[in-house]
Amino acid sequence: MNDPDLFFVVPTYRLRDVGETIKQYDEHFWCNGHSVQLLVLDDSSPTNQEKYYPLLEQTRTHNDLFYVGPKEKAHFLAFLNERLRTGSWSLWSRTCQESSVAL
Repeated sequence: MNDPDLFFVVPTYRLRDVGETIKQYDEHFWCNGHSVQLLVLDDSSPTNQEKYYPLLEQTRTHNDLFYVGPKEKAHFLAFLNERLRTGSWSLWSRTCQESSVAL
């Protein structure tokens, strides 16, 4: 199973033990022949992120590992806010509303 669009997401607000968790999941996927992109969504406080991110950074995996933390979320929110101010967001939003289908 080698689907490049397949993600395994680990949401957390306690980054301390995530490296070991990721390592175990990665080993399980690898041993069973799965290729999965691993994604950590971290809601830790900035202090905990600074303290424990280096431990996650040292984690070696067979699969690709991606991280979204407080800084990445702040950059994304700034991007969205800029789009809202320039008006290009409203065009996108209007297009999505027109093409949405009720289930």
